[in-house]
Amino acid sequence: METSLRKKVLWVEDDALLGKILGEAIAVQGFDLKLAVTGAEAISILDDFTPDVIMVDLYLPGDMNGYDVLEKISHNPKLKNIPTIILSNFGKGERFGKSHPVIPTKYLLKADVTIGQIIETLQELCAH
Repeated sequence: METSLRKKVLWVEDDALLGKILGEAIAVQGFDLKLAVTGAEAISILDDFTPDVIMVDLYLPGDMNGYDVLEKISHNPKLKNIPTIILSNFGKGERFGKSHPVIPTKYLLKADVTIGQIIETLQELCAH
């Protein structure tokens, strides 16, 4: 499939093993995947890459967590309408530091979803 026709995903995840396993599964399904390890790296990638979906973990190394990444995206006119997924083991109802006004399009708990469900969610959000 030609790169320009493939749906683009930016995924922010610091777990190397999960990044490799899920990243390969996402790529096999025809997505153009960019993987960032830190929030700062994700923001840098977004300077030259406009994804169809952005998926972030909450716990990230460095100065930015997943909510911080989503907040920065929400203030960028070019990016603010892109669907977002939080893929984390941090429970949806749990508090994460300060209160965050940014609400993701989808929230998936790593322990409760399969690779197939994650890919279905990506496909669903890319279809809109």
